[in-house]
Amino acid sequence: MLVDIMSGHSYMLVNTKAVQLFGLPLASYWAVLADIYPRVIEKKLNELTTTGYFTLDREYVEKQCGLTSEEQITLDQALIRLGVMQVSPENPNLVGLSMQAMAEALLEDDTKVLQQIQKKAKTKKVDAAAAKRSGKISTFCAFAATLSHTPEVQEAYRLWITSCVEGGKCAFSKTTVQMFHDTMTGYTQDPQVMVDILHQAAASGYPNASWIINSLNKKGATTPATRINVDQKKFTGINTSEVF
Repeated sequence: MLVDIMSGHSYMLVNTKAVQLFGLPLASYWAVLADIYPRVIEKKLNELTTTGYFTLDREYVEKQCGLTSEEQITLDQALIRLGVMQVSPENPNLVGLSMQAMAEALLEDDTKVLQQIQKKAKTKKVDAAAAKRSGKISTFCAFAATLSHTPEVQEAYRLWITSCVEGGKCAFSKTTVQMFHDTMTGYTQDPQVMVDILHQAAASGYPNASWIINSLNKKGATTPATRINVDQKKFTGINTSEVF
């Protein structure tokens, strides 16, 4: 056990020039991204080639360097200003990296240019405020991805989660997602019906599936599943997402 803990595999290499330029949190975050990227190229080349983005598992990143999703997304804004990261406007977990741009920053030795780089790398209050919401959305969408079965259903989950978090009408958690999922899948296994339910919930920013299903029952809607009592089921556990 002690040998495993002290093994080189339990350590993360952080570029000292990056620490001097950006500070330890951003340098540590970049170290994890740089470690992930070769595996992204190897395993997700099609995704990267088609869209320019790859899916970043933020829970994995947090395990590696201790930065929460909110902290990561705050740092994303600094990396965007530096020109070394792109983030999809549709999904904060879809990112693209420029190793060339980061290499140029780390190799720079002009004092004035380095000062400009340091200024861009500073996090701002506005970044943190936006990141808090985006981080929650990112976390809940990643959890929903372990529950849904088709891209269309997952996208509908994203719209619903974004609506609820941005609307701020009530407390929202993984338990909320799990309970919504349990209620909805107890009512139907039809992906299109699931999408419709999620879209209706997103339109109102409401975190509970019961009222929509009750409405469908009153209208006489039919689904492949047998109708059930739509009271929310007791939450029994949380699945963990797959990491790299």
